[in-house]
Amino acid sequence: LASARKYCKDDIEVPDRRAFLDAVTKTVTKGIIKSYYEPDLWEKSAERERMEKFAVIDTETNWNDEVMSIGVVVADFESKKKIDSVYYIIDPEYRVGGIYSSELRPDGKGACIGCRKQALKEIKQWLDTYKVRKLFAYKALHDVIYNGIFGEELRLLYVAMTRAQEKLILVGKKSALNAASEMREGAPETAFTNLSPLSWILSSLLRYCKFGEDTESAKIGGLNAEIISHTVPPAVSEPYEHEAAAPDPFITAEIEKNLRAEYSHAEETSRKAKYSVTELAHSGENAEDVVYLNPPSFVRGENAFSGKEVGDAYHHLMQYYPLERVTPGADLHKLTENTITELAARGKLTDRERQILSSKKLKCVDKTVRFLQSPLGQRMLKSGRVERETPFYAELPARMLGLDHDGEVSLQGRTDMFFYEDDGIVLVDYKSDSDESMEKEKESYSRQLLTYKNILPKITGTRVKQMYLYAFSTGEEIDIERYLSQMDAGKAQS
Repeated sequence: LASARKYCKDDIEVPDRRAFLDAVTKTVTKGIIKSYYEPDLWEKSAERERMEKFAVIDTETNWNDEVMSIGVVVADFESKKKIDSVYYIIDPEYRVGGIYSSELRPDGKGACIGCRKQALKEIKQWLDTYKVRKLFAYKALHDVIYNGIFGEELRLLYVAMTRAQEKLILVGKKSALNAASEMREGAPETAFTNLSPLSWILSSLLRYCKFGEDTESAKIGGLNAEIISHTVPPAVSEPYEHEAAAPDPFITAEIEKNLRAEYSHAEETSRKAKYSVTELAHSGENAEDVVYLNPPSFVRGENAFSGKEVGDAYHHLMQYYPLERVTPGADLHKLTENTITELAARGKLTDRERQILSSKKLKCVDKTVRFLQSPLGQRMLKSGRVERETPFYAELPARMLGLDHDGEVSLQGRTDMFFYEDDGIVLVDYKSDSDESMEKEKESYSRQLLTYKNILPKITGTRVKQMYLYAFSTGEEIDIERYLSQMDAGKAQS
């Protein structure tokens, strides 16, 4: 486990796989499912042999999250073929409308329209005729968790209601359509159409109490219960005539002051919060010093390649190069040519990159072999651990990165390659620049490597002991520490 914020990593082991899977299952399902089970565990059980038919149910809800349609299919367990089906449209819920209202077919063949209570009763009787004992539901886990929320809310409501000693008054608001539906049906199932305590109490009162025709009061276990409903009339706005008044000088002054006020941290709004390493390496330079325009392809010609294209081709080749095949006596030219062909076939290299790397004019194969045979390449091959194209993301103090303000900034980048030796990490950055471009960019490349040097120990836990720029064009190995010392000495003399 690695933390970009704390710059640390931890090696973890799972000693008890079963306990770990149980804990993950319990966490993901919020405690509804207590233990993990294999997906095909049920199919292997003896219950499968006993069951001949099963049913699948799907429902659609309206804008009030109330069920407005129910579809059920009964199928044979072995063949999975449909045996029969029913489809109910719930009235008046479907009249509210919902995201799938256009899919409802009240006038369609086989559709039954009725209230929720009647639909559930008929579906149960229908399933009993087929002796269905297993019912599969779409998003069943969601419903289990949702009903779990109901249970918790009901417990809280019970605690609140039982604190009343003489009188309990419940106040709530319902739409006319919902109230009419509940008053008509009076079914406990109505309570589970939304998370409304008023619905829970109202449906229970209507279900278990006998209200007179001319009154909305009844007795529950010797207690008096009364439903008082009041329809709120729509608000009517009356015309308002504004009388002009003299402006308050104090308020006017405050408004003018606030309008002229300047944000005290305006400078912070123009600062970048996130940098790439390449961008940061050039942050101290003028734009005209770092912008290089390549000639367009129609000027260069189809067989001419831009510097970026050549650089990308080298990076992809080195990222996937089979270092384990570089053995004493191996034909490295042949190995490199075969590697380019294999990587292109696997889609790791584009056709354009294959053309670049195979170009006789660019001599990329010769230059790659030269790197592998160089002192730096030989050190890499002898290393027990080589990391290539490693991405990272970190949050670091701005001043550590050479910025002139406080606070932290986010930094992301990718190291070309680093390898481990006994006393630390050796960091390598490949470059395919021309001699002229390399000379111009050497200082910014050095700053880029210094940034990697600050970050890698926080990610790997190992210090960076050396940094190198390797130029494929010339085969030069540039020791960054030595280069920076020479540059500082030259500045001191001047």
